Amino acid sequence: MPQRGGLTQTNQPDASTTKAQSAGFTLIEIVLVLAIGGLIFLLAFLAFRQASTTRRDSQRRSDVNKIVAELENLRATGASLPLGSFSGPPTGVS
Repeated sequence: MPQRGGLTQTNQPDASTTKAQSAGFTLIEIVLVLAIGGLIFLLAFLAFRQASTTRRDSQRRSDVNKIVAELENLRATGASLPLGSFSGPPTGVS
């Protein structure tokens, strides 16, 4: 359809249509952002869990080494193991 000056009309959308179509995010974009966020959270959680396990194992090794050192000290001095008071099984246990 010719207009003034012999120019033809193009099939480009006007500004109001373009603005309405690009006002929000697409479902794909939202799912992609959630998936990336989930992966980041998962990696952080696994790293924290590994660090926590390593810390607990280190503490256990330290405790065992202290017990071994004290037992060796008792053996070297010729002392006997300290005995607690033993009065039989706990009450209520048959």
